[in-house]
Amino acid sequence: MDVRRSTARGKNSHEKRVWLAAMLIGVCVAATSHGQVVFTDGFESGDGTLWSDVVGYLPATAYRVTDLDLRDPHVFVDLGIGGCFDFTDNEIPLAGVSFNGELGEELNFDGDGDGFLDASLLVLFRPLDQGVGNRTQAELRGAMCTDPVATTACTNDPMNVPAITEIANQDSGVCLDSVVGTTTGYSPAVAAVLPDCFVGDEVTASLSFGGSEIALTSARWAATWVGDPATELTGGLVRGFISESDADQILLPEDLPLVGGQSISLLLPGGTGNCSAGDDRDMHNGEMGWWFYFAFEAERQDAYTGP
Repeated sequence: MDVRRSTARGKNSHEKRVWLAAMLIGVCVAATSHGQVVFTDGFESGDGTLWSDVVGYLPATAYRVTDLDLRDPHVFVDLGIGGCFDFTDNEIPLAGVSFNGELGEELNFDGDGDGFLDASLLVLFRPLDQGVGNRTQAELRGAMCTDPVATTACTNDPMNVPAITEIANQDSGVCLDSVVGTTTGYSPAVAAVLPDCFVGDEVTASLSFGGSEIALTSARWAATWVGDPATELTGGLVRGFISESDADQILLPEDLPLVGGQSISLLLPGGTGNCSAGDDRDMHNGEMGWWFYFAFEAERQDAYTGP
């Protein structure tokens, strides 16, 4: 590991930079699908104490997200005489941190020394069923996973409400791609999810961000199976829409350098006060905002305890 990054991951540095992961990793999602309640037995409440009492509730097969990368839109910061800087994949000079680089660090290291990886995200299947055309229940949720990753064991975050949906398996065509006309041409580009793969139905999500929450509408996720039963999920894609009105109201932590106290739209091309000459905004269901696209990889997590 780069010495500069190793020495920079002290507690104070970690606390100031955890916001880079917070928008994505602190996923707590409303359990709705196509506007319909998924469960009628209390699951929407997020109260895990109800789960063990539900007849026929299936245990989960878990996959831990090991890599997560924002592909579109990109995030920019004004460095003053250094100009408008795209720090999606490029490290901010002197700070030595990029958005995607920090996501990877949060998912795989314990920067604050509490014994847990700084951020954890699980994909759960109830049950794991890779049969073509079959539909089953899947969840995307925050978790608590122990450090180090080589021996990590995960359990559900009790403060987190999962995104719950149904998935369908395909052995042909494309499981999930970008919405036509909503990407900007960044490199690497948003990549379609190819067979053998699964794709979830749309859900309405709420993302935790610095103690506040923002709506993520029309959210879906998909990935390609590796093996049967799968040992990995590869070429994964999470997409969803964030309205500009929501982005304008969510403020970044005050102690962040350069952007503290500003709205998250400050980081997004086309957003209020953003320094980029471009405009990544899209229109969706009559609202202006941004389609977000994240690539992800995950590996089977057999050391998982939870309902």
